[in-house]
Amino acid sequence: MKVILVSKSNHFWKSLDLIIRFIRDSLHEWKMVDDFRAINEDDIVLLLNDCDVWEAVIANIPKKTKLLIPIFGNLTIEINRWLALKDVLVGREVKFICGSKRQVNQVSFLLNSSEVYECVFPLAASDVQPRDTSGVEMLYAGRITEQKNTLALMQSFHKICRLFDLDFTLNIAGDFHERGHHLHGFKTDNYHDACESIMQQSPYIKYHGNLSQIDLHELYHSTNISVSLSTYHDEDFGLSIAQALLYGHKVVLSDWGGHGNYLDHFDSISVPVSIKERLAKPDLSSFEKTLVKLTPPTIFSMEDQKQLAESYFSFETFKESLNSAVESPWNEFRGISDFYSKYLRISKNYYPFHRDQEENLYDPIYQFYLR
Repeated sequence: MKVILVSKSNHFWKSLDLIIRFIRDSLHEWKMVDDFRAINEDDIVLLLNDCDVWEAVIANIPKKTKLLIPIFGNLTIEINRWLALKDVLVGREVKFICGSKRQVNQVSFLLNSSEVYECVFPLAASDVQPRDTSGVEMLYAGRITEQKNTLALMQSFHKICRLFDLDFTLNIAGDFHERGHHLHGFKTDNYHDACESIMQQSPYIKYHGNLSQIDLHELYHSTNISVSLSTYHDEDFGLSIAQALLYGHKVVLSDWGGHGNYLDHFDSISVPVSIKERLAKPDLSSFEKTLVKLTPPTIFSMEDQKQLAESYFSFETFKESLNSAVESPWNEFRGISDFYSKYLRISKNYYPFHRDQEENLYDPIYQFYLR
């Protein structure tokens, strides 16, 4: 018997709820329960959803039950969870699954485990065909925040379109928020106001607000190139880019974290990233040179991109990857790495990203998010 243990509550991270829904939809042959008392020793349990207190739940699951734990980018920020989980998991047969290759490498390093598998998260295929458009209709969909480098994206786009008289449009869809700044110990004053100012003043930028999935899908359908210069500390998968690929979009991406999968497999343009003073930054000069030479994809290339994405993100592909992980030999979890133990201890007071943290632990962790 295989069991998916699911939560009754939703996560504040809406894209995670969507990913979890698609994972559940892809595994009809698995039994779905929300009560650990329904689990037996011979079960294999896939733990969903991420917002549960898994250290408490796992303590009530039979010791011999095999556990599959998806890592949704929470190793670097869920300090209290992993301070508990590092001991709760020891001696159990555990495997971890991740949505991208670079995250697998990071997780393997932190958890000191070879039992980490890449299982690209499944998405439901779009039932619409790409539109033939003559111009560059670019889209950024996601949170409008510093670590996503949204303001820098808009400033560079506006500058190049004005200097070279380009008839391009950058569509922005998303919400403003300030989550994550405290991890680095800084906050840019008036970031929200600066973003709104350029949105209102630039004839090349169109802001659509925080859209529903229905409205967002219509925007995907009416655009042809998706862009993200994100260097977010948990850019482990990139749901909005994954969705855009299902509409045939060409993508322009920071070469960071989960974006690496899309740069390797799809029609894409890479924007280099470097780490300086515990901050990852995209090369804006490279991005601006890309804009000058950018041309819209043809309808035929968009159709090819969509077809490739439908296979890459299919429920069947996910099931094959998951079953491969399940059927390989299982080993007991022996404990996290010494490095991650130190990270967790230090992070009780300051995140290692923080400017006031004396020792630089950011670079060793995020070496895995670079090419």
